[in-house]
Amino acid sequence: MVGLIALYGAAFFALVVLLMAALNRFCHRYAAIGAGGLALMYLVVDWVSLSAFCAEPPMYVPPTPEDAALGSEGSMRFNCDAPFGGYVRLYLYVVAPALILGLATLVAYHVRRLRVEG
Repeated sequence: MVGLIALYGAAFFALVVLLMAALNRFCHRYAAIGAGGLALMYLVVDWVSLSAFCAEPPMYVPPTPEDAALGSEGSMRFNCDAPFGGYVRLYLYVVAPALILGLATLVAYHVRRLRVEG
């Protein structure tokens, strides 16, 4: 499963790089910078919304009637502590920041080349 998260990040980055290269070659560098900027904004919004989702307070789940009869008190459920919570945190703390940094570097590279070439 960890490999799938890394594969998602690599595939997204490769898709954006190919899209930017195609737009740079067949349209204009402005189109490539726009596509990279939109992808970068998507990643930032995704990262911020997932961070906000994981930071929400836990939810109390009352016990079932059978468990209550046995003396159970229910449980607290945190948003990002589900069975796949570790993968969410891997994406949140490793994959998403690496993608954001890589795409920001790529867009900055295209902007710098635009200024140099005129």
